[in-house]
Amino acid sequence: MPFNTLTVALSTTPTIISTLFSYPLSRQRTDNYGLSYAEGIALIRKFLIHASHHTVEELQAFTAMYVPRPVWVCCEPVEIANEYCDRAAAALVAQLGEEGVKRVGGERWWRWREGKLMGEWVWVREKWWPGAEEVKEKEPQAKTMLYVHGGAYYFGSVDEHRYQLQRHARKIGARVFAPRYRLAPQFPFPCALYDVLACYLHLLSEQPAESIIFAGDSAGGGLLLSILCILRDQGLPQPAGAVLISPWVDLCHSFASVVADSSADYIPAHGFHHRPSAAWPPRRPRKNSTTGAYSDLDNERVLKVEIDGALLDIPDQIQLYTTNDMLRDPLVSPVNQPTLAGLCPLLILVGGGEILRDEQVYIAHRAAFPELFCPAGAKAAATVHLQVFPNACHVLPTLAWTRPAKRMCASVATFAAAVFADPSALPDFTHETVHTTTSTALPAMKPEDFPTPECIGVITAEPVKRWLAARRKWETKYPSTPPEGEEEEETPETWEGERPPPSAAVLKRGTEVKGKKTEEKISEGEMKNEKGWGMSLWAGWGAKSDSRRILEKDTEEQLQEDEERVEEEKERARSV
Repeated sequence: MPFNTLTVALSTTPTIISTLFSYPLSRQRTDNYGLSYAEGIALIRKFLIHASHHTVEELQAFTAMYVPRPVWVCCEPVEIANEYCDRAAAALVAQLGEEGVKRVGGERWWRWREGKLMGEWVWVREKWWPGAEEVKEKEPQAKTMLYVHGGAYYFGSVDEHRYQLQRHARKIGARVFAPRYRLAPQFPFPCALYDVLACYLHLLSEQPAESIIFAGDSAGGGLLLSILCILRDQGLPQPAGAVLISPWVDLCHSFASVVADSSADYIPAHGFHHRPSAAWPPRRPRKNSTTGAYSDLDNERVLKVEIDGALLDIPDQIQLYTTNDMLRDPLVSPVNQPTLAGLCPLLILVGGGEILRDEQVYIAHRAAFPELFCPAGAKAAATVHLQVFPNACHVLPTLAWTRPAKRMCASVATFAAAVFADPSALPDFTHETVHTTTSTALPAMKPEDFPTPECIGVITAEPVKRWLAARRKWETKYPSTPPEGEEEEETPETWEGERPPPSAAVLKRGTEVKGKKTEEKISEGEMKNEKGWGMSLWAGWGAKSDSRRILEKDTEEQLQEDEERVEEEKERARSV
C-alpha cells in the first residue's frame, strides 16, 4: 500500500470519528484542552502507527513534500557557503576531541553530501493584498530566529514546519531562518549537528549574536542545546537566548516519565519502528563463526543490558540517530554534559503529559543550579524560565489551532522580546505552571526529586524491553533482517581509515563500491516538487487563526491608506 494522503486519510478517519463520539465521556475524567485538541492528538498518534508500517524513506518523502505558503508569507532559499561548513567542522572536531572523533568513525565522512547545505528565510510580508503597491522586501531585520525543526532526527522538514515558523515570525516581528539539515539514519550523528552549526556561523557573518535567538522543538531542541555547549566550550558567540520546546535530550531514556502513563502523549511508548528497507535497519554486527564472539570494533556497538536478571547482548541499533555506543555521548544526550552552566538565557517549554517531561525539567534545573549538580568548578548559572503545561503533549505548537498552543507561542514571543531588549532584566529562575483550562498539575519537581547521577543518561531495562517486544513483532510481520555473518560491503576508498556507522549513506552512495553504484535518493531535508496534500491541509488548519489576524490588521492598514489617498486627491483637486 502506498504512503500518501489518501492512505493516511483512510487510516486515520475511523480514529477521528471515534474520538468525536468518545470525547464527551472522557472530558469529565481527564484534563483536556477541547475537542479539537483531542482530535489532533488522536490523529498524530494514528499517523505514527500508520507510518510505522511503511519504510523510513516513505515517511521522509511524505513529510518533505512541497507545502504552499499563505499569500502573506514570504520565503527565500539560502545556500550556505563552504567557508562556514569548514569552520563548523573545525569547531565540532575540537569539541569531540581525538577520542570522540575516533568513536564517531572519523572526521571526514559526516561532511559528505550530494547537494549543497541550504536554509530558508521565512518572514511576513508588509503588503500582500491585491492592488497593493509593490515594495522591495526588507533586508534581513535586526532580529532573527534560528529555528531547528524536530522529527526524531529522521523525518520532518522546513515545509512541514513552516506553519509554525510563520507564526513565530508574525508574533516576534522578526525573520525566521530554518536550516534544511540532513536526516538520519542515512546521515547519522554528527551530520545534523554539523549542518545547523554551519548555518549559525553563516548568520553570524551577517549580524551580531545579540540579534539572534535560537528555537527548536523535540530533536531540534536537543540539537540546539548541544550546539550551545559547543559555542560555550569553543569560545564562540552565543545567541541572545534559546527557546527549547519539548527538547529530546536523553536518548538513553533513563527518566521515569518515559515508562509512565503515556495516554496524554502521541509518542509511541515502545519507540520508533519501521518496515525494513535499504536505509533501515542497518546490518547487524557479525560474530566470529568459530568463537561466536563479536569483533573488537563491532563489540563496541553491541548494547549490553541486564533484563530480568540476565545480561543480554543487543546487536540491533535502537535509535535511528546514532549507534548504540554513542547514545551516552554528551553531544547526543545533553543530559550527560559535564555542566549546563554558562549558557545564554533559556526558555524551556514542557508538556506535562509527555513521556520526555522529566528530562526537560532536569536540564532546566541543571542549567539554573549548576552548583547542585557539579559543585567543582561550576560556571555561572544560566537564566532559565521553565514553563510546564499540565497534561499537554509533546511539542504542543504542532496543534497550532488550539488554545494551549497559542499560549505557548505567546510565551515564545514574550521571551524573545525580553532577551532582545535587556537579557539582564530577566529573573534568574522561574518555574511556572501554565493553566489554560481547569486542569490539574503534577507537583513541581525539585533537584532532590531527580534520580541519582549514576542513574541519569544510562540505558535502563524497561524501555529496552518494550523496544525489543515491538521489534520482535515487526520482524515477524516484515521478515527481512540480513543473516548474521553475511559479508558487509567494504568501505569506499574515499573514506579509507574512517569507520562510518553502518546506516550512513556514504557507504552506499556517491562512490563506486565493488563496481556498483546505487541511484537511490537520499534525505537531505530538501524540498520536493510534489505537493503534499495532507501536509497542506494540516498546515492550513494550523495557520487559519494567523491568516485571520493578518487579514484584520492589514485591512485596517489598507483602509487607512485608501483614506489618505482620497485626501491627497481632494487636496490636488483644490489646488487645481
